[in-house]
Amino acid sequence: MVRSLLHSFVKGGKIHSVSSFFHELLTCSDEFHLNSIIVDMLILALLNNSKADFALETFKRAGDYGFTMSVHSCNPLLLMLVKKKKTGEIEFLYKDMLRRRIALNLFTFNEVVNGLCKEGKLNKAKDVMEDMKIRGVMPNVVTYNTLIDGYCKNGGSSKMYKADEVLKEMVGKGIQPNEITYNTLIDGFCKDNNIKAALKTFSEMKEHQTKPNIVTYNSLINGLCGDRRIRDALDLQTEMVSLGLQPNIVTHNALINGFSKNKMLVEARELFDQIMKKGFVVPSVLTFNSMMDGYCKAGKMEEAMPLFDLMLTKRIQPNVSTYNCLIGGYYRIGNLEKAKTMLDEMALKGLKADIVTYNIQIDAMCKMGESRKAARLLDEIYEEGLIPNHITYNKVMAGYCQEGNPKAAVSIRRRMEREGKKPNVASFNVLMKGFCSKGKMEEANSLLNEMLEKGLAPNQTTYDIINGEMIEKGFVPDIDVRLYNDGGD
Repeated sequence: MVRSLLHSFVKGGKIHSVSSFFHELLTCSDEFHLNSIIVDMLILALLNNSKADFALETFKRAGDYGFTMSVHSCNPLLLMLVKKKKTGEIEFLYKDMLRRRIALNLFTFNEVVNGLCKEGKLNKAKDVMEDMKIRGVMPNVVTYNTLIDGYCKNGGSSKMYKADEVLKEMVGKGIQPNEITYNTLIDGFCKDNNIKAALKTFSEMKEHQTKPNIVTYNSLINGLCGDRRIRDALDLQTEMVSLGLQPNIVTHNALINGFSKNKMLVEARELFDQIMKKGFVVPSVLTFNSMMDGYCKAGKMEEAMPLFDLMLTKRIQPNVSTYNCLIGGYYRIGNLEKAKTMLDEMALKGLKADIVTYNIQIDAMCKMGESRKAARLLDEIYEEGLIPNHITYNKVMAGYCQEGNPKAAVSIRRRMEREGKKPNVASFNVLMKGFCSKGKMEEANSLLNEMLEKGLAPNQTTYDIINGEMIEKGFVPDIDVRLYNDGGD
């Protein structure tokens, strides 16, 4: 009878709701005890038959009918919720498991931490780790790696500091970091443009006898290329090969991108051609994009377009980034007709313009003295479901300033703030330079002090404006020296 009920519910027979299933089950209660086995079986069967919503509803209603469950069904249910990124349900399931006194194990806690970290709920993930300790389940290397990964990807402005603190806690508890721990931190530091910290972590990794792998080297090579340290990146590739690790397409893409961004187009093309000739490394869309981007930024569209054609011949599908490179390249050489053709072709292929596409168009319009037209694109961006970023707003402000209209630039700044974006150092630099160009030094001075009051550190462009646009023109800015020194540090 019980087997028949299970089969009927799971396969969509006469029983159509969780409540009706439990009601039917209770009528044949002589055949079993109200223990976990029957509900565990049902939840697992539902999950195996891709009926996740029914499985969750079964968990929720089982307690109402006096049935208990075990971790054997709750853990697979939790894993499904994590995969589907249902954070609210993950939190509900976890709290209800605690309330029902279901014996949670290490896997349970690790999956809850994983689910929360993926959605950026890092404080709640830390709370779960404290719950673990209270209940006598000690976090392991997987728990700590998950939290470190969460901070690296979703930890906000102080993310890498927090990730490093988790590493220190981990080591303090006597848990040895593994290659995943170090790789996560190294990649996080590289993406945070802190190559010095990444290399320090790399040294610590080797000191603790943890072998770097291809992922380690690829992260560092990419980080060094981004930091314009191409020679160091090539040295790391040599070291990698000496350890028996063969460069893959990720390694080659990082180096081509590094060469291209550093205007080393001959070296980039040599490596690109090697990949195409050797054949044992399959080029990706990123390989072509990186090479084309170098040519496009150099205005060499006669070199970029044959690569685009080769890409199509190789049946590698262009993506939005491919078209962004080409659109930007044609705008750069003033060929507006070809840029428009590329925009239309992108749309015909079903590729939706992203914020980079709009930033390229805005930059081109502003350079042509069409800042008002560029500003109107801000509305279109929102209509397309995109969010302008700092680059978007700063380019429009810079356009107005170049046209001698800093007041219009200030109106864009106000809009930027209304729409939830705080001006960054580049925003203030644009506005300061705009007012200086109009001889309105006091307004520029006021912006400088406002920037410092907001805790934004001046960069080299700020210093160049102060020296070249103010002091050299006979205006000594009235600056809060304490703020200026703090910012400079």
